[in-house]
Amino acid sequence: MKFLNEKEIQIDKVINELDKLVLETVDTIRNHTNYVIVGGYVSILFGRSRMSEDIDVLIPKLTKKEFGKLYEEFLSKNFWSINSELLEDNYALLIDNHAIRMTRKEWVIPNIEIRYIADEIDKLTFKSRIKVILPVGTLEVSPPEIQIAYKRHVLGSEKDFEDAIHLEEIFKDKIDEHLLKTFEELLQREYPKK
Repeated sequence: MKFLNEKEIQIDKVINELDKLVLETVDTIRNHTNYVIVGGYVSILFGRSRMSEDIDVLIPKLTKKEFGKLYEEFLSKNFWSINSELLEDNYALLIDNHAIRMTRKEWVIPNIEIRYIADEIDKLTFKSRIKVILPVGTLEVSPPEIQIAYKRHVLGSEKDFEDAIHLEEIFKDKIDEHLLKTFEELLQREYPKK
């Protein structure tokens, strides 16, 4: 892993089937809008050895016409929506702040869980995204500070804690403590402990 600057990291890794699915998906999304990958796949991308059934992707809100073009391109590339075949149903889910799940035909998992940016946390994640340069493409992902804070404060399963520990180890000399603290404070306001 090579840190090119604060916003770009180069990774020389063998591309597996999960990576290929993610790259194909974001290449399609990129034709219509920007995006940021969040969740467990970020830890996997940076070397954590575990499986993931879904890859979480946030995108800005699109009009129905804009989403229709994105959806049609997915269908033309042999993807399908697990939620519904109908464009209208998928768009309604997104508008209601639910995710849709896209994957290759004949597959159910892994799949890409796409949802609209919905709150301040999503906006900060999107604004703070970093570029990961792979041997065969690029990905826009959530920075480690946000992943660590979210997995520790909001999710908190054993798998999430292990993801956070992995990212802390990989990025130990590169963590932006101010960004980590900003995100922790925002999460504490949005998700107060009971």
